Amino acid sequence: MIGTEARGIGRRGRLSRCALAASLAAAGVVLFNTSSASAAWTPYQNVVKRQDVEQPMVEMDPAGDAVFLWMQGFDTAPSPAIYTRVRTADGTLSPIQRISSEFGGYDLAVDPDGNAYYVWTDLDNSGEHLRTRIRYADGTLSPVQTLKNVGRGDFVFGTVGVDASGTAVYGWIHRQSGGSDRLETRTRSPSGTLGPVDTVASAVSHFDLAMGVDASGNATFAWDGAGAQGGVFSRVLTAGGSLGPATKVSREGRLGSDVQVGVTPSGRAIFEWEEYDEAAKADNLVMRARSANGDFQPPQVLARPYAYQEGPFEQLAIAPTGEAAFAWTDDDAWHARTRAPSGALGPVKTIAPGIARGSDLGVDSHGNVVFAWSVPDGSKTRIFARSEDADGTLSPVTALSLAGYDAGPPDLAVTPAGPAALAWQEGHGGFAIQASFGP
Repeated sequence: MIGTEARGIGRRGRLSRCALAASLAAAGVVLFNTSSASAAWTPYQNVVKRQDVEQPMVEMDPAGDAVFLWMQGFDTAPSPAIYTRVRTADGTLSPIQRISSEFGGYDLAVDPDGNAYYVWTDLDNSGEHLRTRIRYADGTLSPVQTLKNVGRGDFVFGTVGVDASGTAVYGWIHRQSGGSDRLETRTRSPSGTLGPVDTVASAVSHFDLAMGVDASGNATFAWDGAGAQGGVFSRVLTAGGSLGPATKVSREGRLGSDVQVGVTPSGRAIFEWEEYDEAAKADNLVMRARSANGDFQPPQVLARPYAYQEGPFEQLAIAPTGEAAFAWTDDDAWHARTRAPSGALGPVKTIAPGIARGSDLGVDSHGNVVFAWSVPDGSKTRIFARSEDADGTLSPVTALSLAGYDAGPPDLAVTPAGPAALAWQEGHGGFAIQASFGP
């Protein structure tokens, strides 16, 4: 979508090669708007009921239509494939459509008209191939196009964003055997014309790439520098195809990693990353804002986790208005805080006890935040959710998945107006994709 948090490669599992053994699936959307944290989630619905379905993704357009993407056949088919389905705002489910065979992860973006843009990695005897395809709002599929070919021994995996006109921007990591990892990009016009391949950075820590696209088609990239280039960096590809200078976002003298970025339709950006504090022997969670004209504000420390923790495991969400929400794991609990467009940080709140095995969050243009996570409930893992009003009121925790079955992790989409879709894989082997709508 436009102006939402980026799905950074490796940050949410499904885009990394190791994620193929994880579990997830797809979802839908509600018809109402809400500003109350006490509003209820719907009972679960079966979006897909079939063996060996996993790795969900869901995105929504402003009208409330939800696009789902998932993988099927990882354990049972010679070649797993990715499939899609749409649930319109009136509750109608489209037929399931096969997008392509898939090998190394995938991503999804949806434009304001409800067209869906897919990117995935495929494999054959010649090597790996990053490919794309469009599902138009009328249900027709475009031909498959190849964005990048790499030879045997190299790897490629990417992400996608789209502007208000339907111009798609793709970013990917090209892992080179015997060479440094490269961050590259390419665009696709609404008519289907592919732009040239440009190199954004040539010394990148693998898997750590985030990208956000504003309404005008300017793409903000963020990545972790490798080796001597350690730290968090950013660079903008303008809608006209020009690459701006690389800017170091993290503080001098500090190592930064695990970057995320969120971009509003107007081009404002929020960066979030882990920063190691040598004196405290611990990771701090840090954010930095950038105005639409490119001016960076001073960094702000969001959290100072205890030294014995294995990192904050952070998430970032941003609304079109600039409202932002952050979440992280520390001290055996899942915490969060908000940031107003003015820069004021809200208090740190504990959203859920225990270390979430999977989690997600979203924020709407009113400043309401939705949280979803999976955590053990007895011998099984279940999906839970709660909301926070713009005034800071937290709703009670609601269990959404069935007791007695492993579920999750969740995938969450929130529209600017507030409706949300939450989906998960039900069953350890994936026997259904279930979804709930709210909050």
